[in-house]
Amino acid sequence: MHVNWTEECNLAWMNIRGLVSIAAILISFTTQGQVHQQVSLTDFVKDVQQWKKEDDKMLLAWWLPGVYWEIALADNKQIPPGTIQQIQTALKYYVVICAADITINSDGSIDFTQDGELRKTISLYDIDGNVHLPLPDDDISPEAMSLAESLKPVFAQAIGQLGKGMHIYFFTVQDDKKNNLIDERKKGEFKIVHSDNEFKWKLPLATLLPQKLCPTDKEKMMGNWSYCPIHGVKLD
Repeated sequence: MHVNWTEECNLAWMNIRGLVSIAAILISFTTQGQVHQQVSLTDFVKDVQQWKKEDDKMLLAWWLPGVYWEIALADNKQIPPGTIQQIQTALKYYVVICAADITINSDGSIDFTQDGELRKTISLYDIDGNVHLPLPDDDISPEAMSLAESLKPVFAQAIGQLGKGMHIYFFTVQDDKKNNLIDERKKGEFKIVHSDNEFKWKLPLATLLPQKLCPTDKEKMMGNWSYCPIHGVKLD
């Protein structure tokens, strides 16, 4: 039986969103105050989640920046007050990447690279070309590890075997004051390399910028565009 795994991944995304909400509830955080972010989740996912498919292979690199939690969990009344803020605090020193290396067999079943093997191939290159390797578990805070562990069954429950092949890695890319040098709202770039493939991000993320208007027909355009692709005019 032929299975369109790209379509399956897209359909499963909304399930993952709901299940991530449940995972957040299971994390015992109590600080008050959440931030609401009016950004389209669908558009945002396109900014942070990259799939590559060639023949029977599917590769994933999915960046989970701090603002992800605001967008994915916004207006969810199941989430206890303060949960989003506490998740962001737990992860603020890390670049969090979910990665997968999946093989689709002719019968529709899948195989995937195990966590330990994928870890050997994955690295992060910052804007200056410096190479960063994933942190060993012992160098990750208990709060961050707890979140990662809670997401593993979420992925598996949402999309079965495909979800079991999704692994989470933590990187630190900081200045001498421990400020994160990769910020979804600030200018920059970085890339993830795994399984002999590159996944690049240019920052700030387009979906986090105010939309621009084409002066010709007043159509909304992406915030990181300088010119209208239809009319060729400079955007307001």
